[in-house]
Amino acid sequence: MALNILQSELKSFMGILIPSIMCLKNKLSEVRQSVKLVVPLVDALLKSIEAQFNHLLECEELILTSIVHPQFHLRWMDTEEQKLRGKALLLDAVQKLDEPACLSFEAHTLPGFC
Repeated sequence: MALNILQSELKSFMGILIPSIMCLKNKLSEVRQSVKLVVPLVDALLKSIEAQFNHLLECEELILTSIVHPQFHLRWMDTEEQKLRGKALLLDAVQKLDEPACLSFEAHTLPGFC
C-alpha cells in the first residue's frame, strides 16, 4: 500500500514520504515477530530501508511537510519525544514566517530547504 501511494502520479506529495516510510518499517517489524522462516529477508529489507531513507527521516523540511499534511499531522510519529520535536519545528517555522525577510515577494525559495 505504501509503495502504491508513493508511486501514484496524482496524489504524491512530499508530506506523504516520511509517514509512508515509517508505516512500511512498522509493518515489517510486526511481520518479523510473526514469521520465522523469512526473518533474514525482513531484516535485510529493514536494513536497506534505513540505509536508503534514514537521511530523509531526519530532514526538518520533510518532517514539517508531513506534520502539516492534513492526512497525517503528528499521528505517524511513534514517540512523545518525536511529537514534541515536531511541534517545536513547526512553531519555529511559523515564527520565521513572521520575520520581515520571509514576507518579501522577491524571495523565490525557502531558506534552508533540503
